[in-house]
Amino acid sequence: QQQQQQQQQHQQQQQQQLQQQQQRAMEEEESRQRAEREEQRRKAAAAAAAETAAAADRARRAEEARKEAELKRRQEEEQEAARKEQQRREEAQRAEEERVRREAEEEKMRQEALKAQDAERRRQALLDAERRAREAAAPSSSSSSPPSKEEDAEAQALKREREEAQARMNESEEGATATNLFVQALLTLRKRYKDSDPGGLKTCLQTLRAYIKNIVDNPVEPKFHRINCENGAFKNRIASFAGAQEVLEALGFVLEASQLMVTPSWVSTNRQRLWEALSKVNVMLDQMQQ
Repeated sequence: QQQQQQQQQHQQQQQQQLQQQQQRAMEEEESRQRAEREEQRRKAAAAAAAETAAAADRARRAEEARKEAELKRRQEEEQEAARKEQQRREEAQRAEEERVRREAEEEKMRQEALKAQDAERRRQALLDAERRAREAAAPSSSSSSPPSKEEDAEAQALKREREEAQARMNESEEGATATNLFVQALLTLRKRYKDSDPGGLKTCLQTLRAYIKNIVDNPVEPKFHRINCENGAFKNRIASFAGAQEVLEALGFVLEASQLMVTPSWVSTNRQRLWEALSKVNVMLDQMQQ
C-alpha cells in the first residue's frame, strides 16, 4: 500500500511536470506569436509610413512642377504682353511721328504758300513803286527844269517804300525758317525724353509754355522778356534737359551773360510766331496726356 502511494505521488509529480512543461510551451508559443504580430504591425506601419512619405514626395514634386509650369506660363504671358506693349508703343510713336511730320509738312507748305503770297504782294508793290518812280522821274513836256521839292519828297517816299517792302519780305522768310527750327528743336526734345523721363519732359514743356505764354499775355511787360538762367526753376526744369534751352533759342531768345532775352521790338514784330509756338507746345502736352 505504501508502495502504491509512492507510485501515485510519482505519477502526480510527473503529471504536474508535464502540465508545467505544457504551460511553458504554450506561454512561449503565445509570446512568439505576439512577437510575430508585433513585428508584422511594425513592418506594416513602416510600409505605411514609407508609402505616405512617397505619396507626399510625389505630391510635393507634382506641386513644384505645377508651380514651375505656372511661373513659366506667367513669364511667357508677361513677356508676350511686354512685347505687345512695346510693339504698340512703337506703332503709336511711329504714328505720332508720322502725324507730326505731316503737320510739319502741312505747316511748312502753308508757310511757304503764305510766304509766296507775301512775296508776290511785295513784288507787286515794288513794281508799282518803280512804275510810279519812273513816271515821276520822266521829263514833262512843258518844262525841263530840275525836280521840285514835292517831286524829291515823292521819290524819297517811293525809295523808303521799296526798302520797307524788301525788309518785310526778308522778315517773312526769316520767320518761316525760325518756325521750322522751333518745331525741330521741340521734336528733338520730346524724342530724347519721351520714354526715359516722361514726367520730367512734361514739367519741362509746361515751363516752356509758361515762359512763352507770359510774353503772349503781357507783350509790353519787360520782366517777361528776360529769363534768369541762374534761377533754380530754370536749372531744374530747363537746363537739366538737353535741348530745352535750344527750343527757346530757336524761338528767338538770345543768351546774354546769364539771361535769355528778347527785345520789345522783337516781341512786337513776332506776335504770330509766339502764338504758333505756344500752340505747338500745347498740342505736344495734350498728346502726352492722351
